[in-house]
Amino acid sequence: NSAACDDGNACTSADACAKAACAGKPVACDDGNACTIDYCDSGKGCQTILPVVPCDDGSKCTTGDTCAAGQCVGDPVVCDDANPCTKDSCAPAKGCVAPALSDGTKCGAAGVCLAGKCSLGSDVTPAASCKQILDTLTNPPSAVYWLDPDGVGKGVDKFQTWCDMSADGGGWTLIAKIDGASNTFVYGSALWTNNATLNADKPEMNSGQAKLASFSTVPFEELRLGMKQGALTRWVKVKHKSASLLAALAEDTYRPFDQSAGRVAWKGLLSGASLQLHCNREGFNNVIASSWAAVRIGIIANEQDNCGSPDSRIGFGGGGNVCGMNANMSVGNGAGCGGDTGDKNIKADFGWILVR
Repeated sequence: NSAACDDGNACTSADACAKAACAGKPVACDDGNACTIDYCDSGKGCQTILPVVPCDDGSKCTTGDTCAAGQCVGDPVVCDDANPCTKDSCAPAKGCVAPALSDGTKCGAAGVCLAGKCSLGSDVTPAASCKQILDTLTNPPSAVYWLDPDGVGKGVDKFQTWCDMSADGGGWTLIAKIDGASNTFVYGSALWTNNATLNADKPEMNSGQAKLASFSTVPFEELRLGMKQGALTRWVKVKHKSASLLAALAEDTYRPFDQSAGRVAWKGLLSGASLQLHCNREGFNNVIASSWAAVRIGIIANEQDNCGSPDSRIGFGGGGNVCGMNANMSVGNGAGCGGDTGDKNIKADFGWILVR
């Protein structure tokens, strides 16, 4: 702000008020440079002074930041607990603090203050789906967001889950993470047909097994299914409209996909995968009878030209042990009695289910 001197003149940021008048002469540094709005640091020359810029969310930006789209952006601020803050603020002895509105409301994980409001997907303003966040915000990052599909204050409580905002068009909501070495999600597991969660406090996109609240609550029209094998993760996409994944599975009866992926796409999930040549039936609760090949989500196949006795499968929630298949396979490929590349039991290292 300009300072008024007692001679009535207003001093600019380049001036100072000296002896009742504005004095704005350049300051000579020992390196020979003349500073005006800068200051003179002995031995270093002129040093720029950057003002603290307030944003419309009330945050003040440091000299390393700028105010863009209502929030401070720039170099992370290191707090005295050694944690770097970016969109957060640094509270002495407390570390990074989530962005706050002028009324003190915190926007929480993945939430930023935009134009004085917590952005969509924060714990204050949960979204209906990841797709809604993608369609509403400008270039939102893939991250953990807050969702509440039926609206705040209604039957379903808000919850956190990972939103993939870049792969295959973005807007994908994480539903489940399945460890291929575990029997937790085999065909007979009740987790496929009930609304219980598993490790719901671990919604990140990683290799920590979980069934999130999104499994039972998020409507979708597409599924994106991934299997990790060694260093590679491969994906397949199918189309199906449902009120939730639980709604597609809970009746425990076979339901075909609205649009299938095809046997080539399923085999492409795992190197060396094997399927018999016939039947090739895809869908949910994909089972014929006990002991035959079965998957909760995926494809089954048979060596006879019918679906009466399938001995091979690829998918999620595997079951069946005829012809040497491993019945305890949560995610992967089992094939016996003449798969097209031989009898196989290939457990994926890990699997992910996302919907949009």
